[in-house]
Amino acid sequence: MKPYQQEIKEIREKKRVIPATFDPVFKSVLTNKKNRNYLVDLISSITEMPKKIIDKNMIILNNELGIEHYNSKKMTTDILVEIEKNIINLEMNRYYYDGLFNKNDAYYHKLMADQYKCGDKKYKAKRIIQINFNNFSNYKRFRTNEAILKFEMRTKTGVVNNSFGEVYHISLEKIKNKWYNKARKESLTPLDKKLLMLCISSKQSLEEIAKGDEKLTMFKDNLEEISNNEKVIGLYDSELAKEYENNCIKKEHEKKEKKLNEMKEEINLAKEKLNLEKEEINLEKEELNNRIYELAKSMLEENIDIDTIKKVTSLTEEEINNLL
Repeated sequence: MKPYQQEIKEIREKKRVIPATFDPVFKSVLTNKKNRNYLVDLISSITEMPKKIIDKNMIILNNELGIEHYNSKKMTTDILVEIEKNIINLEMNRYYYDGLFNKNDAYYHKLMADQYKCGDKKYKAKRIIQINFNNFSNYKRFRTNEAILKFEMRTKTGVVNNSFGEVYHISLEKIKNKWYNKARKESLTPLDKKLLMLCISSKQSLEEIAKGDEKLTMFKDNLEEISNNEKVIGLYDSELAKEYENNCIKKEHEKKEKKLNEMKEEINLAKEKLNLEKEEINLEKEELNNRIYELAKSMLEENIDIDTIKKVTSLTEEEINNLL
């Protein structure tokens, strides 16, 4: 049985849920009215925006992101939330690939650009906040071990320009590692627990994380409800099968590329060896020629006739005369 098939089996056995790292589930649970308080707490914990302001003013701009809209144009949009003069874009990045962060940046800049319509005499642009939930720990681009990174525009003197908004990158993988590390498990913050609800699939772990917290428990119940839907299981199964196939292709490609690089290295080493041998041959040839010329000179000094020298050294008459 393939790894993803085992996961689907455990979902059907109700040992696991379909995690919110699966885009349709992510968009469905976060736009569900039952989880409004969870979303308010999550945004507040990340951005430090007061909960009262969020709760009073939060409007989900694309609130029709249920599972039934999967594969439709509506499901290709991010979760967009408006809070007073702010628009918050929440994006789930299930796995890393080259160009992912460029795509995230493009979303942010598009939202910024959309705030300024041609012909408007007065710009009433809203501040853009983008929150990227990354289900991986590939942060080589940022050269840091931090789980939550915040980017904002600053002057050389360190003054923040709030009009440009903020971008957050959150590594769910690093938060999960904290959960599975017994020594660090006790240091989990309330925000860590909220983030774990997005990426943990074990029902037992989810119950432990949500214990005593009504909002997290409601979120967990919603995940379980979605995971009992056979249609959703089928969608997730197809997604996992596709990922598994892509990973197999990627591994095979990497294997072939590694073999090709090894062959190239062998060829380069052989070329280097051949060049060294050629250099040695050239040096030996040069040394031999020098000895022949020395011999010819000695014979000339002994007044030996040129015909004899030609026969002994294989030099031409011109080459011998040049030695005179």
